Amino acid sequence: MKNKLKTNFVVSNFRSFRMKFRSFGLRRGFTLIELLVVIAIIGILSSVVLVSLQSTRTKAKDSSAQISMSNIMTAAELYYSDNSNYTNVCSDLEVAKLMLAVKNQVPPNVPPTCTSKEQSYTVSVELNNLKTFCVDSNGFSGTLPPDSLVTESGVKCQ
Repeated sequence: MKNKLKTNFVVSNFRSFRMKFRSFGLRRGFTLIELLVVIAIIGILSSVVLVSLQSTRTKAKDSSAQISMSNIMTAAELYYSDNSNYTNVCSDLEVAKLMLAVKNQVPPNVPPTCTSKEQSYTVSVELNNLKTFCVDSNGFSGTLPPDSLVTESGVKCQ
């Protein structure tokens, strides 16, 4: 009888503890609404991160294209020191490799343009940010203002 009384006491204490546990709002799982809210928040945060990563990727491509364009200027000067003119600088192997590298970093419908004459050359490309980057035989290497265009003769960027 003593054991049965002891067992009944333990069971009743457990039931009262369980009822108190539930009355404080502590439960075993999450409701469907709570899970959906969490999933929606995670979705919104991930879309914000993806948008910022895309803009970073575009800036990196533009920087890579600008570096390759500056390297084109160096390769053209090496070509000039070997040949004493710029006549075929656009078809030089090193310049052509760098032009291909630039082409892979910019929008596909806007390839870089290269024009050369005996004593001058111009290489220009439209970047992903819609600005035109240009290098020429006068030593200019930079972004052109939006209202300026590369001349038909292709002699200067400025």
